[in-house]
Amino acid sequence: MPDTVKKIAHLILKYWRQELEEEELNELLDWANQSAANKETFARLTDPDFLVSHLRELTSLKQDMRDRIWSELQMPVAEPVADDPVTDKPKRKLLSISFTARKYIAAAVVLSAAGLLVFKLVPSRSVASKAAAVTVTREQPVPEEALQSLAMGSIRFADNSVLDPGTMQNGAILERGKLKLLKEPGGIRILSAGNPHSPDSALFNTINTGVGGGYTLWLPDGTEVQLNAASSLTFPVAFSATRRVVQASGELYFTVHKKPVPFFVHTPGMNMEVLGTRFNVHVFPEEKLATTTLEEGSLRVWKQLRHMEGLRSSNAKVDVVLVPGQQAQISNFPQGADMGGIRVEQVNVAEVVSWKTGQFSFSEMDCETMARQLSRWYGAKFEFPDGVPGTKFSGWFNRMEKLPAILQSLEGTGEVMFRLEQPGNRVIVTARQ
Repeated sequence: MPDTVKKIAHLILKYWRQELEEEELNELLDWANQSAANKETFARLTDPDFLVSHLRELTSLKQDMRDRIWSELQMPVAEPVADDPVTDKPKRKLLSISFTARKYIAAAVVLSAAGLLVFKLVPSRSVASKAAAVTVTREQPVPEEALQSLAMGSIRFADNSVLDPGTMQNGAILERGKLKLLKEPGGIRILSAGNPHSPDSALFNTINTGVGGGYTLWLPDGTEVQLNAASSLTFPVAFSATRRVVQASGELYFTVHKKPVPFFVHTPGMNMEVLGTRFNVHVFPEEKLATTTLEEGSLRVWKQLRHMEGLRSSNAKVDVVLVPGQQAQISNFPQGADMGGIRVEQVNVAEVVSWKTGQFSFSEMDCETMARQLSRWYGAKFEFPDGVPGTKFSGWFNRMEKLPAILQSLEGTGEVMFRLEQPGNRVIVTARQ
């Protein structure tokens, strides 16, 4: 059965949306491998830069031109293969797709993406691995804004002294009081700590990450904690013999070492108890919700309520046990933290923890929340002089991209404009008229 422009455009759109079935993916790859021209077309249409640049051009097209493109897409397009010896005109057959048709495929993909306001810049792992033979990989330039090191954070010890981990060489060992620290690429490993049966468990250290920062801390019990930008973890000089307790703020991913001694995480308004599990904590004071997302194991989440009669939802709870794939949510406003319960939602864990692999993941995210995420990484201040646009964004972006490149991609929706002003690293956000 011949491939038509409309069919290929449809499959490539599903590729970007991560909706391809196995049979459809094989059909698309078979088409891509039919000819060098098809392979080039596929590579370009799965290139984020190509999609964004053409979307910016095509969203300005008048409706009659868009209608013309769509009408052209209804007809199969043939490709010349050889001259007819009688008429001296090229014969045509429906094997590959013509140059003109390939341009219409691009238009179809871009226009449909614009209508859906979707910028899936990273295909799912299963699709990406199968498509590796025909996609084009490009080296991503590392922007100055994202070249953050451990110097962006600090460790404050129980004696109030402060260490900049960025000043330590990899492999260096530092002894501070009863702590022995080993500097490793990307983080700090605590080799030894105080006596769990001594008052050391009442003395605390705090590790902080700054804007654009982030690194890993390995606690002496074997627990691994990854800190995102603008986050902190407070932990004792020594865990007690009966419980392991830490305090967290910002965004952190815990891989708790399984031991008979329970592990507790306290955050403003939310508490967690685990024995051995993997979970993500997202608690920023400026966000509307504080969340805990479980990836593996079992996790008990609870909170204290002073006004039990103030529960605003019939399904709100104050003590829940999460299973993998669930997220506990509480209101992050003072009145909500006091009066609301815990709501449990099923979520896409890969999207929630995408920051661990250097990605921004936006799923129907409002403009203001998205701006705060970008601000914590790039240090930019977002301003909305005419109010916050109502546009919602979905997509994946590499955190190694420069901020202007990401803003340019987001502008491709055709609904918002971003103006980056220097000095001051200010981003002015307005709705497109």
